Amino acid sequence: ETFVSDSGVGLVLVITTDDGFEQHFYLKVIPGRNGFKVKVDSVGHPYRTPAMRAALHHALAAAAKQE
Repeated sequence: ETFVSDSGVGLVLVITTDDGFEQHFYLKVIPGRNGFKVKVDSVGHPYRTPAMRAALHHALAAAAKQE
């Protein structure tokens, strides 16, 4: 799922799995003058697992291609 605010900030639902441990969290996509920033939304307090970091790196790479 994806949500976009009136100010253009997006939330993207991400589901990751590490050795059977599944977690759901949101990535916040923030538009700016120099492209997009991607941050882990802190509301869900996701664990910093390898899969969570991989999802963040994937989103950062996709955002960099949009610049």
